[in-house]
Amino acid sequence: MNQLQRVSITKLTVGCYVERVSKQLGDVRVVQTGWVRNQKSIDDLKKKGVIEVIIDQSKEMQSNKVAAAPAKIEQPPIKTKQLSFANEFDQALQTYNQLEKAMQDIEQRVISFQPINIWQLELLIHAILESTKRNPSCLLCITKIKTIPDSIIGHSMRVAILLAATHHLVTKKQENIISLILCALLHDLGKYKLAGQLQKQDHLLNSYLKIQRHKYCQSTLQILSNSGGAPEDTVLLCQYQLVNLQNEQKSAIELAQHLHPMLELFMICDTFDSLSSGFEGEKSISSKACYQYLIKKSPLQFNNTLIKRVIKQLGMYPAGFLVQLESGKLGYIKGFKDNNTSTPLIHCFYNVKSKLYINIHEVILSAEFSDDKIEANVLASQFGLDLTSHLSSL
Repeated sequence: MNQLQRVSITKLTVGCYVERVSKQLGDVRVVQTGWVRNQKSIDDLKKKGVIEVIIDQSKEMQSNKVAAAPAKIEQPPIKTKQLSFANEFDQALQTYNQLEKAMQDIEQRVISFQPINIWQLELLIHAILESTKRNPSCLLCITKIKTIPDSIIGHSMRVAILLAATHHLVTKKQENIISLILCALLHDLGKYKLAGQLQKQDHLLNSYLKIQRHKYCQSTLQILSNSGGAPEDTVLLCQYQLVNLQNEQKSAIELAQHLHPMLELFMICDTFDSLSSGFEGEKSISSKACYQYLIKKSPLQFNNTLIKRVIKQLGMYPAGFLVQLESGKLGYIKGFKDNNTSTPLIHCFYNVKSKLYINIHEVILSAEFSDDKIEANVLASQFGLDLTSHLSSL
């Protein structure tokens, strides 16, 4: 009796016997046969671009004879050293560039009907998390300023970094954190194949175009499957999009109950960026107006308590947002003094009253020590400015 079975790399477990590699990324053939003795063996296969293998179940039944890997001694977590914006800037920018390149590669592979490299994103997520630990605002600021507002890649990256900055509000488990951020980077995969007229929010489309647009969710799940799969919670988050758009209330409720806090945080960050960046035809609104919208739609659509915790974590004006002060100065939120979001640090470089560039300087807004206040959250396009040219570690 043939006991060979195809298994995606995400379903491969310790104790399986790999007969051969059946699906991989890249042109260099990967030859692999033998027992999977530990998690490192699976990670090594992922690193080589393997996305599917054929296992021999008859040998798998003898897995208890495989020498067990030595027990891993739990080490206390190493406390990450906090860095200033200036000291973190180069590392954060490098992480941003690597992530952007990986996302551009994914877009091209999706368009050309090729499997994508999910493992590469998992590795980058570790770099993202380390950067946000060293400085909570730097990578968030860079991503907000450098990404294209109305682009799938830009939206996916911004949501991912927002989740990296807020994940601890709902989970501290490493596997959950990876799944959550992966979902941000992968949840709109199917949209790369949509015609331009369908890359708009539902309320901007007629009923026929809505149905055509919703096919992107099924396409996303198919791409993940063809690429060796993703962590279970990432797939479930993507499935929730599908059943929610198709008004399958029972299935949506069941998935929501399983994912609960992770799903709630994902929905908040996803909606916040769509509204504040003007994604998919939305009119861009201020961060304050975004929060007001989220609160207005709670508790039916969003968790009110979690929204308030997100506001406290990110600030009323998050890092990277451009603001105009009552004095006429214009600058972007660079971070917060002592990581206190009630005292934003603003990188000022322009005056809207004189319509002239000014000497670059930083303003710390505090109710106690500053006479100036934030008047509004504005867009660089309102003043004909290229904000990316003013992004620096200074």
